[in-house]
Amino acid sequence: MSWPAGLQRRGYAGLEPALAIGICILACCPGGTASNIVAYIGKGEMGLSILMTTASTIAAIFMTPLLTTWLAGTLVPVDPSALFLSTLQVVLAPVMVGVFCSQRYPATVARIACFSPAMATLLIAFIVGSTLAHNAEAAKRCGMQLFGAVAGLHACGFVLGYLISKIFGLSNKIVGMQNATLGAVLATLHFVDPLVAAPCAVSSCTQSVMGSLIAGFWRLRVKDSDPGEDTDITKI
Repeated sequence: MSWPAGLQRRGYAGLEPALAIGICILACCPGGTASNIVAYIGKGEMGLSILMTTASTIAAIFMTPLLTTWLAGTLVPVDPSALFLSTLQVVLAPVMVGVFCSQRYPATVARIACFSPAMATLLIAFIVGSTLAHNAEAAKRCGMQLFGAVAGLHACGFVLGYLISKIFGLSNKIVGMQNATLGAVLATLHFVDPLVAAPCAVSSCTQSVMGSLIAGFWRLRVKDSDPGEDTDITKI
């Protein structure tokens, strides 16, 4: 969160207001499940990766509205209560429904579980694609500026995560990737300018490429005898 705060103090590094707000929303989103998959590819600490994703997702119910209001509230009016309700609906409600269905209808859930990843991937692709389609001209106009801001945000997060884990003697083979889909939904629901959602849509592709490259680098450095090789992907 220090990076967008620094941008705020420097006039958001020359970004136009809509893009600056979108970057703030993206920075305030929790970790995404894609980070767990990338951690698995890179032979990282799966238990720690899943725990961090879970913890940040739970914290996001309260922190995402608060931090978005703090960072973007100087540019446009932000309704934290509306953001809080939307975050509850997008983050907590699906989890509660999934837990209820798993407990109440385990046989049905088991039958459809094999199709769930593909359905989720298609849904995310639809959200990202529709967001980019609505902002095609604006994204072309400020493409490099938008890509630079998004890539800079994720690069800063990767570097800070590596350095902090090094300082405290923790595993540094964790690839933190954010829930950009949540950011796109919040930006679309609560901000009039459609360009606000553009950074979140671009982030979905950008962080996937960056995260995959980092995971590939770590995988090449890990010895074949590393226990992470035997990690069960079904536990993600």
